[in-house]
Amino acid sequence: MTEEPCSSTHVCHPYNDKPLLNSIGKIELQCLKLLLAKSWSFAFPTATAILTVLYPERFTVYDIRVYDALGDFYRLGSRRWSERSWADYCNFIAAVRSSVPANLSLRDADRWLWGQDKRKALHGELGLV
Repeated sequence: MTEEPCSSTHVCHPYNDKPLLNSIGKIELQCLKLLLAKSWSFAFPTATAILTVLYPERFTVYDIRVYDALGDFYRLGSRRWSERSWADYCNFIAAVRSSVPANLSLRDADRWLWGQDKRKALHGELGLV
């Protein structure tokens, strides 16, 4: 079984990482780079949303509700494509996976974390925190 991209046991390096390229494929990696590159200049959250629609089992949306629920990764959304932003996005995916019940897909993990963030906000509004 090939290791999934951005699993908690795998550090991602987009240019020279054979396991990463084998598991997500060169086309998907090129899509990510193209979406984030200067020529198209999508913001990081938009690029992750597009990739999540195209490859829902491999990518997750970088969303304020998710990183609020995680309590981390606040600055990732303002970045452009780089090896460092890719590595940080891989860490984000690993954090999403490790913060939810193991049986959830990445899409369901997004929804679960959105719910956790909403629950926290409602408790705060009701003074239940």
